[in-house]
Amino acid sequence: MSFTLKGAVKVGSNATLVGRDKSGKIIATHTVVKPSTPAALRLIIDVPSKATGTGGALVLDGRDTGLLRAEVVDADGALCSTSAARITFAIASGAGTGRVIGTSNGDSTSHEQMASHSIAAFGGLARGLVQVAADCTSPHRLLMAGVDLDGGNRTAVPSGAACAALAAGAGIAVTASAPGLGSATVQIALSVDEGADGAFAVAEATAKEPLDYSYLRDFRG
Repeated sequence: MSFTLKGAVKVGSNATLVGRDKSGKIIATHTVVKPSTPAALRLIIDVPSKATGTGGALVLDGRDTGLLRAEVVDADGALCSTSAARITFAIASGAGTGRVIGTSNGDSTSHEQMASHSIAAFGGLARGLVQVAADCTSPHRLLMAGVDLDGGNRTAVPSGAACAALAAGAGIAVTASAPGLGSATVQIALSVDEGADGAFAVAEATAKEPLDYSYLRDFRG
């Protein structure tokens, strides 16, 4: 088997490696795409998401947590997998309904604190964790509010009417931003219906449904 590079190779250009057998027939190719220039951020909700089988809303139980994926993309929307831009997650609106509790980037060598609002991208990606900050569904929640040791009622315990208003509202707006790349915002829906949106209910409802992990299928990097 012999290998050749298709076309001239220059710094910052694409290159295709071609494998041929003894007769010269092409039996394999592999293309390496040149690193692209970061231009913007894209923010995606992985949890809760029907595409990942995790439902469509976070339950206001004081604990439910959403997972956001920030992507550094070029002008064409392709992932810039070499970017290490520092990405910061923040609650844009819906204060009192959600809080950023951590970040991650998948880098096994990273020593950054996960209990932070910002982190350097790894492979052009960063993860934000957003937890609900209100409890509308837990049993004995009013009693728990009275003995709160979480730091000055860190988790709110709204009235029934206030809970209904929160669930009917726009949800938690979360923004990811990075120097020179602007920002991107998503809305995480909220629910007070454990029977429909609780973790066990969602798992049971989606156990036999095919899931579409398009973010893996469409990966470009």
